[in-house]
Amino acid sequence: MGVAKFYKMFVQKLKNRSGSQSVQVIQKVKGKYKVVKTVGYATTRQEIEKLVSLGKQQIEKLTLQPKLCISESDVASVPCPLIPLINK
Repeated sequence: MGVAKFYKMFVQKLKNRSGSQSVQVIQKVKGKYKVVKTVGYATTRQEIEKLVSLGKQQIEKLTLQPKLCISESDVASVPCPLIPLINK
């Protein structure tokens, strides 16, 4: 049986020379940072926030650990099968 390895992943924003910002998914393995995926680049705050959101979704897909939704506001944005169980 193998040992499960958990790596820390996060979204990073970098300022480019052109004035835009790049959004990347970063993974920390054995003390070193590795770029897993470059999500994209943007210049406006709204575009950057959209890319950060996409980066977080990519982390959920890559780690196969979906976010648990607990509050009623989460249900409005994402269907959650846990809410009927919690409300019992």
